[in-house]
Amino acid sequence: MKLNLNEMKNIKNISEVVTPAYDIETVKENTMKAPKWLHFGAGNIFRAYVGKIQQNLLNKGLENTGIIVAESFDTEIIDKVYKPHDNLTLSVILSKDGNFSTEVIASIVESLKADTDKDTLKEIVKAPTLQMISFTITEKGYNLKTPNGEYMKVIEEDFQNSPEEAKHIMSIVTNLLYVRFKAGATPIALVSMDNCAGNGDRVRAAVLDIAEHWVEKGYVEKEFLAYVSDEKKVAYEYIEDLKTLMMVASKARIMSAPVVEKEDKIYTMEQFLEVL
Repeated sequence: MKLNLNEMKNIKNISEVVTPAYDIETVKENTMKAPKWLHFGAGNIFRAYVGKIQQNLLNKGLENTGIIVAESFDTEIIDKVYKPHDNLTLSVILSKDGNFSTEVIASIVESLKADTDKDTLKEIVKAPTLQMISFTITEKGYNLKTPNGEYMKVIEEDFQNSPEEAKHIMSIVTNLLYVRFKAGATPIALVSMDNCAGNGDRVRAAVLDIAEHWVEKGYVEKEFLAYVSDEKKVAYEYIEDLKTLMMVASKARIMSAPVVEKEDKIYTMEQFLEVL
């Protein structure tokens, strides 16, 4: 037996394995028609932790779309881990009592390579329904400079070359923001989920630095720099507690989508404001 959509009927018959309570194909169809969440960084922490959070919401009927993940560094993971298993993940947790809990995570509905799936990524970020671009790319992923304070070679190349040729993850994201700007400049939240201090500030600093250089080169308009500088349009956040999550939703004007789980209870953003 293999982990893929064709085998899901058989997998559901295994009593030790928890399977999704929602229709996977319907969620994928909803997501591709009206994407809400794009994530960069397709590693195991994302698959088993972030993916599990969205799965909980889908299981409870509080969401009807999944996550689209993109990888810019180790793109081999898309070919060898995601695609052969139809983007499904088998999460196995070892409890302190020695028991295992096994669950199929299906909330990640599409996996893309940042270098070869550029057109698909552009269509996703153009969608006004998209509310969040999140990251688990490690602390190094936000750095534009070497320890001695000089710009990395790849960043210098991104400054000089067209945004369409961007290679560094922060340059790729900045170009996608430019695509969104040209498509209507609708609000978006950029959310770092990496565990290091000031990640929201790091994302903002990187995006603004790249945008400023592209303005100087004439690749983008000054209005684009104003767009990514306006936190009512582009919110840069690091979610570390429930209040921060509320702030992300408020700034990005996406009060209807995120929900908060507190003390085993689920709240919409409007409800959560009342219990704070």
